[in-house]
Amino acid sequence: MICFFVIVTIGVDPYYILILQFSLWLLIQIQIDSKFLHKKIAKRKKQIHPVHNPRFNHNIQLEIDCVKWALQKIEVNKVPNDRLEGIIRAMIKDLEKRKGKAMIRSDTDDLWTKVETLQWILYVIFTIRNGRMVVV
Repeated sequence: MICFFVIVTIGVDPYYILILQFSLWLLIQIQIDSKFLHKKIAKRKKQIHPVHNPRFNHNIQLEIDCVKWALQKIEVNKVPNDRLEGIIRAMIKDLEKRKGKAMIRSDTDDLWTKVETLQWILYVIFTIRNGRMVVV
């Protein structure tokens, strides 16, 4: 549960207080996204094992790379979620085009994995933004 505290002092414009609250909320949302995505990476890294099928390990690594890409956009580039959605949608559209033109099965499989992972990230952003996801 997220609580916001408003300190009312004489001479402070309520507009600035609202901006402060929104900024705090945005920072908390970014931290929630980051923590959740870091947990996903850690979970996927545990699934990679030398005795597993090499294709399975490769797909898991592709998922990890896609999630790291999104994390880099969130943490390093400080891209807000609404803009990140647009970037991810554009990336998915590009991957879909490349998937249609791919001539090798392994390339198509890689593109499918990337598209599905990016769609999952969009889902996570959507559910957190709408308050429908509980992150423990």
